[in-house]
Amino acid sequence: MAGSTKQQSRQSDRSTSERVWVTLVLGLVAVAVVLSPTASSVRNPPRVYPSWLYVGGMGFMIIAIALWRSGRPTVRWPVRLGYGLSILLAILAISVPVFSYFDSYHDLPWPVVVLLLGLLIIGGWHRRQRWLAISTGLFIVLWGIAALVPPSTQGLPTSETVDDLTVTIYALSRRGNVCFCDFVVATSLPGLRRDYDLDHIQIGGKVCAFLPFRAWSPHEWDLQPQEAQRAYMSAYTFAPPWTRSLDLAITVPRWPRQPAVSVTVPVPTATEGPIDRSFSAKGEGIVLTVRDLRRPPSTNHLPAVRCLGLTIRYSDYSYSGYGGLGLVRVTDQEGRPLGRDGHSFTGGPGGAVLEAEVSFIPDSATHITIDAYTPKQREANLLVFRFQRLPNPPQDAKIGTDMALPDQQGG
Repeated sequence: MAGSTKQQSRQSDRSTSERVWVTLVLGLVAVAVVLSPTASSVRNPPRVYPSWLYVGGMGFMIIAIALWRSGRPTVRWPVRLGYGLSILLAILAISVPVFSYFDSYHDLPWPVVVLLLGLLIIGGWHRRQRWLAISTGLFIVLWGIAALVPPSTQGLPTSETVDDLTVTIYALSRRGNVCFCDFVVATSLPGLRRDYDLDHIQIGGKVCAFLPFRAWSPHEWDLQPQEAQRAYMSAYTFAPPWTRSLDLAITVPRWPRQPAVSVTVPVPTATEGPIDRSFSAKGEGIVLTVRDLRRPPSTNHLPAVRCLGLTIRYSDYSYSGYGGLGLVRVTDQEGRPLGRDGHSFTGGPGGAVLEAEVSFIPDSATHITIDAYTPKQREANLLVFRFQRLPNPPQDAKIGTDMALPDQQGG
């Protein structure tokens, strides 16, 4: 009888001890999950954030404790299942600083990744979490296969066409962590710049079918006339060098056929003072107001040229984060698009205010028209060109050919 009582007492003590450990692990998981958003910081130039170390270190601590406790023979399966779920949540928490590191340094923190994968495989196999070891091994195999998938083509250029627009990637080259992408946007009809917003082309990419990488907005390095049918672009992308192929998606905005609202304003001459009045119009649930028209020297071009400065306000709709210049189009009285630069852009629930300047206004321009679009209109007119399994160039190498610029063609 006494022996039975002692055994029950020991079981009760073990149960109490296990509840303490489970509570500790769950508490650490909760703290790691709460802190993980603070580890999503990205900087250029990059640096290691303390929050990366806090969240990552806490995640490793959770995994180590959970594996240690779940391997004890006295742990029952519901408790072991709870430890397994804690490990999964810890992995999710660790992934936040890992991907933040990847966005900052354009590569994975390989010592951390190798340590994590080794801990999951070895610890999971020996501490009664074999499902974790098996799934981690399967993930490594699939990741390795994806990284070794050969490109669908060994050479460039390659083209994709959507509607009447064609994007051709001529070359990919690598220097350090930067993979340079040279491409041409072309249409079969004159007026490429009139129909498409070439200032807001976006590039996205991924490797291994699941790991996205960053890319900067492309630069048009050989400006063509308004009636040109081709535009020559170059972009910095940050595809990691350890895969054989990569995917790129180039998004070209097309101007909607009808703006949400338009305002036509006079162009003051260089000798005139500011126009002290506002011009407003309503449409599609928004109010567009243009005011403070003036002709200051440009702050965005050297040497400074006379530009048209103006303030544009959208109101009565909730600003949803789309870039201010991407919502505005400026043309002269002949319908020719004019370049615009933004000094500041602020937005909130009541609308947005854009301080902008319009440069290189033709001497013949007497009026300009500001067309405004809603984010929904812009999103409905995005043409996406997807290039799958492009060759990933090795270090200091170039795949493809140089773009034939107009002066090289005699044009």
